[in-house]
Amino acid sequence: LGGHRYLPENRLIGTVPAFLHKLSNLQHLYLGYNGLSGSLPVEILELRHLQELMLPSLGLTGILSPNIGNMNNLTHIDFGFNRLGGSVPTELGSLRKLWYLALQRNSLTGPLPSELGRLTMLQELNLAENQLSGPLVSELGRLIALTDLNLERNTLTGSIPVHLAAAVSLNTIRLGGNQLSSTIPTELAELPALVSIGVRNNSAMCGEIPTSPLLVVQYSKSDLSVPCPGPPHPPSSPYPPSPPRPPPPPPPDSPPPESPPPLPPKPPFPVPPARFTPSSPPQPPPVPPPPPLPPPPPPIPVSPPPHPPFPVIQYVLGAPPISESGLDSTSTALTIVAILIACMAFLGIIFLLCHLYTKRKYDVMLSKSSNVEEFDESQMLRLTNGSQGPKLFLEDRC
Repeated sequence: LGGHRYLPENRLIGTVPAFLHKLSNLQHLYLGYNGLSGSLPVEILELRHLQELMLPSLGLTGILSPNIGNMNNLTHIDFGFNRLGGSVPTELGSLRKLWYLALQRNSLTGPLPSELGRLTMLQELNLAENQLSGPLVSELGRLIALTDLNLERNTLTGSIPVHLAAAVSLNTIRLGGNQLSSTIPTELAELPALVSIGVRNNSAMCGEIPTSPLLVVQYSKSDLSVPCPGPPHPPSSPYPPSPPRPPPPPPPDSPPPESPPPLPPKPPFPVPPARFTPSSPPQPPPVPPPPPLPPPPPPIPVSPPPHPPFPVIQYVLGAPPISESGLDSTSTALTIVAILIACMAFLGIIFLLCHLYTKRKYDVMLSKSSNVEEFDESQMLRLTNGSQGPKLFLEDRC
């Protein structure tokens, strides 16, 4: 069998089987809401690996065995809506991993064990509708993880301990239907997560109701509506107070009382002569006015920038205007380009004149010669003197 036994809300009858203790690796046992009855077998409390023991609404009888304190891995215990009697085992304080304990609707008696304050991981404690008596133990304030405390419909007495305000995670406190007295501690209203306190049907409660923006206090009109008893006060008279009686008149035979003689006037207190004549305190010497500031220096004349060179070239090429500080980089570059273009044009003219002069010279020489063999388009001339004479090649060069 596996580690989980889920058999709730069936029609099982009889008693809780004792052979379940042989399932040594069992971790979760759910048998609630069935027709099982009788007492809980002690052998089941030997399951050391069991984490959740949920047996609600089975009609179990007997007492809750102290051996339950040996199940160190328990996190959930639910024996609600049964017929268990006896007291709450103090051995429950040994279950340090327990965070859910529900024993409501049983017949448990006796006081609340202070050992419950050791369950520092406990989040929900439900012991409502039992026959528990005695005071609320202050050790409940050690349950720093507790969120829901339900102790309704018991016979608890005494006052609500102020130490309960140390359980900083409390969200709901239900204490109605008991015999608690005194007031609700105002420290409970300072708990950051507390939203509800129920103190109905506690006839001995008195005093003021603590207030908080998120706190709701559930109480009866007969509770907390009267001030707490204090020292007795004398009853007040319904009639107005009578005026004080005048003193009795003196008897006629006695002489009137003599008035005391007036005291002589006191001499005036002598004023000592002045040792010096008061005078006005010495005035500090006048501060001379500061010397006048010297006049500002005359402005330095700024000569106009030199006239830019080559104004005609600049106008022809469309160069940008020259600033006051002189030629900029763009104007300088355009001036150089203009000079280069002028030089190239001059060289081209010289080359053209040289070419025309040379061509005309050789045209004259050819017209004087009688033997011309060939004149091609490349302007190459071949001149010969006789059939076997030397050949002359001339190119059109300058």
